[in-house]
Amino acid sequence: MSIEATETPQPNPESTSLLRNWIETPGWIAALLLLFSVVAVSVFLRSPWGPVISSAMFGTPGNAPLCHKQLIGPVLEYANNDPGGYLPNAEGSSDASFAVISKYHERGVANKWMKEWSPKYKYVAGLRKGDPGELVLFYLAKPTRWVSHVVRPKAWDEEGWIVCPLDLMVLDGLSSREYIRQGEKSETLTNEQFRERLQKTLDFLKANQRPNWEVVVQEHQVTLNLLQAIEAKK
Repeated sequence: MSIEATETPQPNPESTSLLRNWIETPGWIAALLLLFSVVAVSVFLRSPWGPVISSAMFGTPGNAPLCHKQLIGPVLEYANNDPGGYLPNAEGSSDASFAVISKYHERGVANKWMKEWSPKYKYVAGLRKGDPGELVLFYLAKPTRWVSHVVRPKAWDEEGWIVCPLDLMVLDGLSSREYIRQGEKSETLTNEQFRERLQKTLDFLKANQRPNWEVVVQEHQVTLNLLQAIEAKK
């Protein structure tokens, strides 16, 4: 009886030659350089130089927020002088309430302040000190890539809605919850998060029968409808 010898597979000379040729040529160097370049660019764009590069290539994103610290003094002063701790509420109107807030600024500055803030922001009247801190008091009327007016965003940053919640405006319970993309006395929310927070605020005003709540709900329902329409398109 004869035992047949098992043949050992031999390497394919052609494939071995191709691998050797690729290693011996600049191909692998080019691949490594490409990978290094991609990583380096990604890190560089996320560095402090990212906004500078973005501005040079695409320009600075529009709809920058204003300095929210300008809101705290007038709001707190008004609430501290109100027997019930209510914040400015001029018949439930956002514009009329902004006019009340503007009067707490120096003479000669009030009109300029009003013209800057009223077209750009919306104010939700009817809240008072001690209400749930996450309720929305101010919000930027249009979405933006900015998170704070002191930090220039990049053109590829995600858009969001800037809101100034009650607790950050009245400096109450600042450590009681986690904030979402915190900016300057503000948070930046997604479309869905903003819709839920604004709806919660309006529901709270209605449930507690706050002064002029009907006017407040009617005015800010326009924003809710816009948010719902945006979500419906997704």
